Amino acid sequence: MSMYGSPLQKVLTAAAMLMLFLAMGLGGKSAYPVLIQQLLGLGVLLLVFGAGAHRQYTRPLAGLFWLFVLLLAGLYQVPLPEQFWSALPGRTLLLPVETLVQPVLGADARLPHTLSVSPDLSSAALLQLIPVCALFFLGSSLHMRRALQVVGFLLVLGALESVLGLLQYAAGEGSPWLLGAPFSGGAQGTWNSRNHYVAMVELTLPMAITLALHLLTRPPSAYPGSSRERAAPLVLITGVIMALFLGGVFSRSRAGIVLLMVGVLLITLVAVRQVHKRRSLGLMAVLATLCSGLAVTIGLVPVLDRFVSPSTVAPERWRIYETTWLAIRDFLPLGSGPGTFAGIYRLYQPLDQPGLINHAHNDYLELLLETGLIGLVLLGLFLLLYGHAWLRLHGWRAHHGFRFVQLGAGVGIFLFLLHGLLDFNFHVLANTCLFAFVCGLFFREPGAQPFHADTFDTPERRQRG
Repeated sequence: MSMYGSPLQKVLTAAAMLMLFLAMGLGGKSAYPVLIQQLLGLGVLLLVFGAGAHRQYTRPLAGLFWLFVLLLAGLYQVPLPEQFWSALPGRTLLLPVETLVQPVLGADARLPHTLSVSPDLSSAALLQLIPVCALFFLGSSLHMRRALQVVGFLLVLGALESVLGLLQYAAGEGSPWLLGAPFSGGAQGTWNSRNHYVAMVELTLPMAITLALHLLTRPPSAYPGSSRERAAPLVLITGVIMALFLGGVFSRSRAGIVLLMVGVLLITLVAVRQVHKRRSLGLMAVLATLCSGLAVTIGLVPVLDRFVSPSTVAPERWRIYETTWLAIRDFLPLGSGPGTFAGIYRLYQPLDQPGLINHAHNDYLELLLETGLIGLVLLGLFLLLYGHAWLRLHGWRAHHGFRFVQLGAGVGIFLFLLHGLLDFNFHVLANTCLFAFVCGLFFREPGAQPFHADTFDTPERRQRG
């Protein structure tokens, strides 16, 4: 039996689809879906490494990166001698807390003496990494045909989320389509925020476009059958693209809309060089015309108003950045511990700043506060892996669906990283899971003998070919 049809690959494919469904539809909404994700993730990791499924496609450097991440996350919970702990930067700010809790908890009450100021919060952050890590290794361990099937499933889920988002936008506040979530002013799918929803579009839309380019420019010999059979997958993927693009536009997220435009430009520059220029540019023109026409029909005025109206949020974000930087300076070089941003920010929050600030609205500032220079090293290693993956992909000239998926995945990763400068998508479990899966697709080895099938391949068509 081929690896493609092995029972292990079937189980991993089903697990990937289930975890992606939970992430997009339920993950992060309550404790139970998150617990299910963690248990599934643990089972997937045991299966992947126990059966050696990661050996054929997963790049060793990517595997070592994840091992490094997990070890460092665990390091923040190792007990430290009191003298060493009290000498760490920023801990003097916490010593008065012991004085406050001693009358209630007793004279022996002490703060946890670990690298993290709150090992419980850091333990929760470490558990969140389990499904994230599992989805990365699923993306990098599946046979390419299996991986393409999961990508097709992910794109359909994304399109359905976008259709739901368009219904929410049309219905407005109080709509049952919001599924009990607060209305954030635009399409948001099953997310609680349009800014977090549009991050899903940033990851999936580039892969959908590059797959459409592949379907349009593949040689006829690679897909036998009638013209109707050959056109059906292209029609389907075009519908997915239109749904994702319109959902992203009507999220009314300014950062998201700008990044989607950047993504389309990057795909034009990256993917068009790989295929027939006239056909690919023609497809982009058709998609732009269809999406623009539908956007005008639905109503673009409220979306455009977001770009011309002065922002009331931007000045407050800059205050959050400035305050976060003050905390970063006090806790360098090791940081306060994963998951501890909200508690530390309370110590620095200006008295006239309303509300409870739980995130920095800049993933990189939050990473620097929580993990210090260690986080910067991890970020640098990730960017090196990302650049190396682009170089490897550039040297792989086979014309088939998986290569085009990787091109789109690389663009989606870049957009997601840019969005991290203005939001906290890396701290939303659903988005982090999607990001990890897309990274698994992008960083993996393509395989020694690429196949010449596409996402919508079926056993009957393979036999006929």
